[in-house]
This record gives sequence, C-alpha cells and structure tokens, in this order.
Amino acid sequence: MPRASEPRPVALIAVQARLHPDRYRSEAAYRSWIADACAEAVAGLPPADEVPRLIAFPELIGAPLAWALDRDADPRDAAGAAHRVLANVREAPGVVARAALRFRRLGPALLHHPRAVRAGRVHQRAFADAARDARATVVAGSILGPPVGYEPSRGWHVTHGAARNRAHVFGPEGGLLGVSDKAFLTPGAESRIGLTPGRVEDLRPLATPAGPVGVAVCLDAFFEEVVGRLDGQGATVLVQPSANPASWTRPWPPDPTMREGEAWWRHGLPRLLRERTHLRAGVNPMAVGDAFGLSPRGRSTVVVAGAPGADGLPEGIVAAAPDAHDAAIVRTLVRLPLGYDFRPT
Repeated sequence: MPRASEPRPVALIAVQARLHPDRYRSEAAYRSWIADACAEAVAGLPPADEVPRLIAFPELIGAPLAWALDRDADPRDAAGAAHRVLANVREAPGVVARAALRFRRLGPALLHHPRAVRAGRVHQRAFADAARDARATVVAGSILGPPVGYEPSRGWHVTHGAARNRAHVFGPEGGLLGVSDKAFLTPGAESRIGLTPGRVEDLRPLATPAGPVGVAVCLDAFFEEVVGRLDGQGATVLVQPSANPASWTRPWPPDPTMREGEAWWRHGLPRLLRERTHLRAGVNPMAVGDAFGLSPRGRSTVVVAGAPGADGLPEGIVAAAPDAHDAAIVRTLVRLPLGYDFRPT
C-alpha cells in the first residue's frame, strides 16, 4: 500500500495581483512585474532545497497581453477590451481566415487568434524565467485564447483552434510541468467571448517539489467532481486561481443574507478541503484592480484543512490578504506530505 511521506515544511504563497494597463504595454514591463512579484514572494524564506516553494498567481493575469501588448495607451482602456479584440481582427484578417480553414471552425473563438502567439510566448517565458529565478513552482494564473506551444521546427504556434481559459505551471528549473483548462466556465460571460470548456477528466495533479499539486481555475474549485477527482489522484495542495468580478461586500445573489466574501469562504476552499483523503491545503490567489473594463475583487487566502483560523479568520484560513482591492503577498509555511511512497511494505 502507498504511504504518505513524512510531513515537511512547504512555503505556500498567493500573489494578489493588481491589474494595470502599464504592466501590459511591453514584454519588458510584463516580465519585470512578474519577476518582481516572485522575488517579493520568496524574500526571506529558507533555501528552496530545505523548504520547497509554491507561488500562485490569479486567473486572467495573462489575458490583457492580447489586448494591450505593444500598443500605446488608449482612453478606452477603462471602458473595456472588446474594441481591442476587434482591432486585432482588423489588423490581421488573414490570421482569422487561415485559422478558420486550418481548424475548420467558425465563431467568436477565432477573434482570439491574431495576437495569441505573441501573447502566449510572452506570458509563458515571463513565468518560466520568474520560476527559475525564484527557485519555486509557479502557477501562472491563467491566460485566454487558443493554446500556444513551442516546437523547434515550427517555433511558437497555435496548437488547437479552441480558445480556453488555461493555467500553466512551471517548475523551479523553469520548465513547463503542465496545464489545466477551466472546465466550468462562468455562466454567460466566458462562452460569449468564444471560450471552450476543458474536460474534467483531463485534470490531474502535477508532481512538484512542494508535493502533488492540483489546479482548479476559479469556478472549477466549487465543483465536488473537480476537487474529488484531484483528491482521488493524490493531490495534497489545491490551487484556485481566481478573478471574482463582483464587489467583495455586495449581497451574494443566491443568498442575500450573506456577503460575497463570506460566501467565498463559507462555500469555498475551507469547506471543500474537509474530509478529503489526500488534500491538505489550498491556495486561492485573487486578481484585483480596474483595467480594460475588468474590476475584480477578492481577498487571497492560504487554507489548511481543519486548522484554526488566523487572527479571527474562519476555520481553515491560516493567512489572508488584508483587503479585497490592493496588491498583496499572502504566504505561510505549512507542514505537508510531499508525496507518496509506493515501495512494497
């Protein structure tokens, strides 16, 4: 029978990232932002070979690259990104036509193709380098659009016609460990912009120095079939990159007696990690800020199953951002089994 390894300290870190147009104007600006955030996240920690590090960024952090990269400031940035997407098509109608023919696809997903390769390359390279410099496993939030990958004979290119909400994970050496596609799209919003859901059966934990890590992008982590699947495959840490589009203090629509933030904590990771076989901890990085028509709000957390809440927080929440609208680094050291011993007993 497999046995859990002896628990060891692991640094779990949520980056509460504040979106701002200037951070997406150039590759250098984006890379600098991500590198600085990772450096701040691990500053003062014990050496990585003694205490493995897991840094998680929020959902949608890479999405504005397709709208703003290599473009001057636009007064409409505050109003939304729809005009940017249409501008992409006007700039490169041939890309859309070739994608339609190559992938035998019509519809709004094609609008994501014109700048997908450039955005995908910049996003992945920025996080790969930051992970290597920080000597950490890094969950790179998510980026929207068709999957983009590298192959020597073709270079960076679109690998599939469907547009996804996709989270990449990079190891401490800078290599890509795997990807997770969001399976349960936000009702209405994400399907309207042409996104295709991933498959729950494709979700699986990734072996990292911080233990087996499962990634469930935002809404996915509220579904028992997603959390149960990752738990059943041996994940010890669940990362939930999120971009909550509502005020953290509004009445929660399904139950107005609760506030939005209360609902996240009552129905989210603190509850979902109870009574699990393998899952012991969760990291929920939240996007904040006001840019490109997006106004996400949320308090990022690190959760440990059954642990007393820190500083008056609900049970399980061992660290949280001080507010729902400013940038923050949320981190703590947790003792976790880093894997399973499958040698015969």
